[in-house]
Amino acid sequence: MQEDRDGFLVARGEDGTLVGYVRSRAREDAVEVLELGVGAGDAEVVRALLSALIGPHGGRIRANLPPSLRGLLLPHEGELVEEFALMGRVIDAEALAAALEPVWVRRIKASGNREGSFLLSTDAGTAKVRASASGVRVDRQGTQGAGISVDERTFAHLLFRGFDAAADERVGTLRDSSLLRPLFPEQDFVVWRADAF
Repeated sequence: MQEDRDGFLVARGEDGTLVGYVRSRAREDAVEVLELGVGAGDAEVVRALLSALIGPHGGRIRANLPPSLRGLLLPHEGELVEEFALMGRVIDAEALAAALEPVWVRRIKASGNREGSFLLSTDAGTAKVRASASGVRVDRQGTQGAGISVDERTFAHLLFRGFDAAADERVGTLRDSSLLRPLFPEQDFVVWRADAF
């Protein structure tokens, strides 16, 4: 695919090193931000890149921003529209648990928790996921004894966004969410539209 070089803006620091970039494309009513890459917490670079987009295109920008960057806009500078469109399906719970095991074990150890379990209910069936400081096990037979039941939609939210305020509302009614909080810390996450790539 041929990229339009005019759609790229690069920001460099005083020493000439790359500190950020933005890839965009012009639409009828706004400039659409396709990618935005900056260092964590570098608000000045973000504002400079977005300001550079405003000039040639009439002042309107459409962008999907992670939570950490939404506070950069002053109330009169933009309108925030929440989008929760996220589609996911767990096909192989065992493979997913094996991929997550190193991260989950590290998080459990750091949190001081010993172990816990939850039921993961998917179209492929229900499995008991047991996480401890020594590893992660998935049991499709013995699904008794887990106090938390998580469906696919909730699991996808936790996996990609973490245990944020929306997750707290979604799973707050569960008996014990103390395992889910360390396994799924809140993340600075944004869903980019698939046609942006």
